[in-house]
Amino acid sequence: MNMKKNLPPTAAATEKGSIWNLVFLLLAIIPVVLLFKLVNSHALNIPYNDDWDAILGFLNTWKHADNKMELLFAQHNEHRILASKLIYVGWYILFHNINILSVIYIANLQLLVIAAILAYFSGKVLDVPYFKGLLVFVIALCVFDIASYDNIGFAMAGLQNYGVVMLFLLSLFFYSLRTKRRIELLPALLFQFICAFSSGNGFMAGIALLLYTVFSKDRLNMLVCLAGFAIFTACYFLTYHSVSGSVDMKAKSAGMFLFYFLKLSGSHFNFEYGVAIAVVLYAVLGASLFYQFKQADIDRILPFLCLLLFTGMSMAATALLRSGQAHIFDSESISSRYLIYSQLLAIVVFVMLVFRFQHHKQSWIAIAICTLFFIKAYRANYSYGAEALAARNNRLSLTDFVYPDKKHAREVAAKACKNEIYCIEENRP
Repeated sequence: MNMKKNLPPTAAATEKGSIWNLVFLLLAIIPVVLLFKLVNSHALNIPYNDDWDAILGFLNTWKHADNKMELLFAQHNEHRILASKLIYVGWYILFHNINILSVIYIANLQLLVIAAILAYFSGKVLDVPYFKGLLVFVIALCVFDIASYDNIGFAMAGLQNYGVVMLFLLSLFFYSLRTKRRIELLPALLFQFICAFSSGNGFMAGIALLLYTVFSKDRLNMLVCLAGFAIFTACYFLTYHSVSGSVDMKAKSAGMFLFYFLKLSGSHFNFEYGVAIAVVLYAVLGASLFYQFKQADIDRILPFLCLLLFTGMSMAATALLRSGQAHIFDSESISSRYLIYSQLLAIVVFVMLVFRFQHHKQSWIAIAICTLFFIKAYRANYSYGAEALAARNNRLSLTDFVYPDKKHAREVAAKACKNEIYCIEENRP
């Protein structure tokens, strides 16, 4: 085992590291500002696709229903979206209407929580002070990447896809605290519960959380998490039913599944060469993890290993359920809403690399080169994502109803306006 990691940094190194940390922390603000600038410029207070049923259709039913609690846990298509519905209902109770644009802002604000928790865990990974700010900068580049523009400007998608990641990380954060009074187990279990009912991959988050508590060797954490996982997962699938039409999108072969999985894994850096990039990423991860396990040095990177597991399972489920689409080689075959998992995978790879090489004398050269690749990916994704977001919202402003069944959308809109929930004619540009 490398004993250098136990040596405290010198005063000069600490001072130099503080300066670089400050520089990178300031740089980390840039992708945050750019993302919300795009939201402010392009997002509209108009429902898009699933917003019609998931938000307006749900509130139309919820307003006059006697079984309000049951509706919160009911399926929307193939998912339960409890966290999202709580936001919709909370907003309606407070303001007696729903504002799609405000929901979009709330969805994107979840990214701040995701980035903050990842930055917290990354700070515990390193001994060398130079790289702490750099990790935060790279985390910001990935979390606030514009390639997942579908989540950025699509209220229902952003609230669900960013939300399940945020809830998983919040639960992981509280399970990691392990204070003397153990009061942190209450919010840890609460967030685990909401996460389990907030997307189709919520129970996968429960698996990752359970393995975290097992490998962190905290018996009370493990018992609480195990009980929660067993109960929440059983309740999730108790009355679950498959959705017609989803079978046609499932993988038709193992090769198709693997291709889609690798394509999605590497798409953060380049869609066209996503498969090759994914092979490199997983090879780097495998080599790094082999070294860490060989050195029996995984405690500090355990949160990122659990994030890797959750991310991998989520992408595998996406590949299984979505790779049966035609035109799999087309960039449109992988919806941008799924790229949040490619972004999280990229973060894990970078953290593992920095953790592995932080004590090498010339490590800064390799890490600087890797950082340039992340900056290049962010720039390319920004150009693509910003253009796609502008085009999508331009279409939204020029089309009566962006929804496959326009007649149904028109009926939902009329009912929502009659119920004084939302009137689309008052919000068209």
